Amino acid sequence: MGILAADIGNSTISIGILKGKEIDVYRMLSSPVLSPLDYKKKLISFIDISRVASVTDGVLCSVVPEAVEPMAEALGDITGNEPMIVSSACDSGITLDIDNPEGLGSDRVASAAGALSLADPPIVILDFGTATTVNFIDPGPDGSALFRGGAILPGLGLMGQTLASKASQLPRVNHGGVVNLPGKNTEDSIVAGITYATAGGVERIIEEVEQATGLKYRVMVTGGMLEYAAAYIRRPTKRQPALTLRGLFRIFERSTGM
Repeated sequence: MGILAADIGNSTISIGILKGKEIDVYRMLSSPVLSPLDYKKKLISFIDISRVASVTDGVLCSVVPEAVEPMAEALGDITGNEPMIVSSACDSGITLDIDNPEGLGSDRVASAAGALSLADPPIVILDFGTATTVNFIDPGPDGSALFRGGAILPGLGLMGQTLASKASQLPRVNHGGVVNLPGKNTEDSIVAGITYATAGGVERIIEEVEQATGLKYRVMVTGGMLEYAAAYIRRPTKRQPALTLRGLFRIFERSTGM
């Protein structure tokens, strides 16, 4: 028996297939949004590669509303069961200690659940994707976990795209390799600025919250840019590329009692 999970992000859809305690991960682009049949073909291909005997259930989260229905239909066709669509209203085992919990992105709920499957709070999750998010999970007074909120800033790629589109003399840059500081040319200067602004920004955010709460946070890093970004974080970090998928499986299992 296997479980199929889909984490639909702004740039990438991550597909996870649960095989015992292991997760096979596959990725496809989020754009364009495909038809249910095309998603089904992609998912079946991943299942074949993963060599699972059967897939009986599905679970998904999405920050792209228009992709939810076709992906859910594809998951339902493959598994024969209606998939679980994760939202902030789901029983994740986490108390959302924030304003308007219904507005919290389902991916942030899932990544928090994934983090709690690996360690006890206090935990801070750095998610380096289209946006960079900083999410704080605190211990509750009764042993529960509290999602305290966090911060959202433009992702590394988005910063570069914005500079290139809004400043006519600045080129579009690629992130990768060594960051030279100080930059000796325009491209190196942009990459250095974006990289260290992000790294320094998230570290300052953590410092401010630690001063306010008196807590010392474990740092987990995830997202499409995690390998690049984590190299510039001075704090000890635990890299978890499948954190959101892990959380989707945890929420599904908690809700179904599996």
